[in-house]
Amino acid sequence: MNDLFYYISSILRIYLLYKLENNEEIPRFSHQLIITASQICKISNMDVIRSVLYNKVNEIIPEHFKSKIDTSSLTRMINLECNHLLTNYNNHIKMNFISIMNNFINIIFKNQYINNNVNNNLSKEVKRLQLKEFKKQLMDGICYDNLIRLYSDNEFISLFVRSYYNMIYPKDLLIKLNNNNFEEILKMELDIEPHKNITYMYRMCKELQNLNYKSLQLLPMRTRMIPAHVPFDTAAII
Repeated sequence: MNDLFYYISSILRIYLLYKLENNEEIPRFSHQLIITASQICKISNMDVIRSVLYNKVNEIIPEHFKSKIDTSSLTRMINLECNHLLTNYNNHIKMNFISIMNNFINIIFKNQYINNNVNNNLSKEVKRLQLKEFKKQLMDGICYDNLIRLYSDNEFISLFVRSYYNMIYPKDLLIKLNNNNFEEILKMELDIEPHKNITYMYRMCKELQNLNYKSLQLLPMRTRMIPAHVPFDTAAII
């Protein structure tokens, strides 16, 4: 079963990365997507109903991931593991989108502004305070034009806004902002359609890679069905 979980996870990652690399729409994370991945890696897929989704995924996946597992006795387990995988991917996006966005801003500012000779008349402490205030304004949902106007005297921050504003803010959220709290709206959207935001996570990670900075973890790394995180009730232990 662990081998099946490994192959399904690998197929999902390959498929999602292919879609992201080619700027294609990311499908909703669903049981159908997981079942399709399991059908591709089963030993005999002659009886598989070759849906449109199956054909799309199958043409992308390398041959050495196909026809690997005998799933004839694992149908029930596959259905159970669907929930684990879906929860894993959805929670990864919900829990890490804002963290990745904050880390992206921090890395760019630290390497190109705070530790650089840009605006050398300002101390590092002043630049850190500017970064803190800038991130607060982003989370408050201040629109593009207002940010440009607000930082018109700061060449680096205004350039950052011009370059990365649309990379940070999902387009669907820009319509709903209207100077409302970005973080609250984002959390609601992540609960409803987390898959839509993975494109923006990918763009931020890709940009860091292009700039030769340490990138961030885009997709879950879990490849085994054995839980890697187990919560303990420390009050009961004491």
